Amino acid sequence: MTIVSKGIQSSVHTVFDGSSVIGVVGAGAMGAGIAQVAAMNGHRVILADAQPAAQQRAIDGIKASLTRDVVKGRRVQADADAIVARISLAGGVSEVELTAFA
Repeated sequence: MTIVSKGIQSSVHTVFDGSSVIGVVGAGAMGAGIAQVAAMNGHRVILADAQPAAQQRAIDGIKASLTRDVVKGRRVQADADAIVARISLAGGVSEVELTAFA
């Protein structure tokens, strides 16, 4: 992509392409939102949290959000299913292992 601003031309390189795998540590509201946006943009996502219940709440919230989009006609069910399928939950991650990402 090339950006021209006030006559100065520069190139901007995308950090992530469609084949990127994005790891999200923390499955709270912010982590779930990041995971959803990344998956909606075609990225595979690995969602990690020390609390497995938090991971499940995040997936449930993402599914609910996408279902609302389907009901309102903003998205078709096949797209919603594909988005959810791009999100994987990291299993057996302890708090000690998560600190390696900090």
